[in-house]
Amino acid sequence: QAWITFFVLLVLGGLLMAASFASLPMLLLAPQKFACVFTTGSACILGALCSLKGFNAFVAHLTTRERRPLSIGFLGSMTGTLWASMWCRSGLLTIAF
Repeated sequence: QAWITFFVLLVLGGLLMAASFASLPMLLLAPQKFACVFTTGSACILGALCSLKGFNAFVAHLTTRERRPLSIGFLGSMTGTLWASMWCRSGLLTIAF
């Protein structure tokens, strides 16, 4: 069950990443579309890893002393990107995150 969830989320995340990179030439015109698809792909890949390891073990792994700054930066960047692109609708802020 965990392997099926892992592969489904991994393939979905890969497809979303590929779709976001395909829209890369339109980045200056519509950064929100790229950011939303790319961030959703990242979340799917993160969910795939989480499903393989288990939620509690994965959170414990991400919050170890060595990984905490990187985890906070990555999750903060994903949250900031979605906030800037979906709620603020600011292309400049979306690119900044």
